[in-house]
Amino acid sequence: MSSADGWNLVGNPYPSVIDWGLQASGTPPGWVRNNISTSISIENYDWNPGGGLVFATYNSATGLSTNGGSRYVATGQSFWVKNVNNLSAPVLTINESAKVAPLTTYSFLRESGHRDLIRLTLASADNLRDETVIYFSDKATDEFDDFDALKHFNKDGYQNLSSLSPALDNYAINAMPFPDKQKRIPLDIRDVRTGSYSLSFAEFSSLPQSLRIQLEDKYENTITDIRESSVYSFEVNKDNSSTFGPERFSLIMGGEEIHPVKRIRAYPVPVSGMLTIEAEGEEAASGEIINMVGLNIGTITFSNDGKNQIGKYDFSRENSGIYFIRIKRNDQVSVVRVVRD
Repeated sequence: MSSADGWNLVGNPYPSVIDWGLQASGTPPGWVRNNISTSISIENYDWNPGGGLVFATYNSATGLSTNGGSRYVATGQSFWVKNVNNLSAPVLTINESAKVAPLTTYSFLRESGHRDLIRLTLASADNLRDETVIYFSDKATDEFDDFDALKHFNKDGYQNLSSLSPALDNYAINAMPFPDKQKRIPLDIRDVRTGSYSLSFAEFSSLPQSLRIQLEDKYENTITDIRESSVYSFEVNKDNSSTFGPERFSLIMGGEEIHPVKRIRAYPVPVSGMLTIEAEGEEAASGEIINMVGLNIGTITFSNDGKNQIGKYDFSRENSGIYFIRIKRNDQVSVVRVVRD
């Protein structure tokens, strides 16, 4: 069975366990793969007994997995493979050499002993979880290659965590060279509900101690040193897209310590009446409203409440659409995007 996004469902044809393999280059014994990713995914109901379709991923070039993935496919088990070249038909052939001797368990078990990675877990307050892995190797590239695994998105309303490639593809396993300068890796959080969540970071102890690891939260305007605090808690409001999605969080690897800029908040968004703008700090601020065609349609006067500069603008007289708040403080200019219902 195939789908329009390139994922194809394949069944284990043998009355025994088969091995997707572990081989850094080429194809492991027992398989013929043309235009097929080195990764498989499988529906792992053990990861979420309460419901929701969660996919476990395993990559044969690295031996890395997420959500409990493994190289072994149990008897009668179906698994998903990805066509990595939409211009050519995928070919997958399984022969007897892929069969393995009986195992004590056929469940998907994570292999251990990997180095040079960071495992990220998104967890909800009721302990729903999803994983993604950032992996560093001099054999990997910043483009999609055999060491990467594209994200097979969980379904039925289950939350999703992935990282973004430079081409903005979603990865479950994102392999790249060790950074020789500061590198930002956007994180995409989707299919979440309003509530409390956490991002936890693990398995990075083998990375060089000199490699700085920081998490940027653009919504809260914070920078967290992951080596000092490996769990980051945050709130999501499903009605406010700024609290999730691909633009809130980035993992920052290498470079110097980063200090957050002073925060600017605008609420409520979307807005139909009075919009409030808070500019952190005591520096005087001035603002203007710009519409989609670039015209200045109004100004904002700010007052100091002792900690922040506070401004208001009445959008009830404006048409529905997208507007930009341009705020100037000393020599710095910030732009905030708002939506008028």
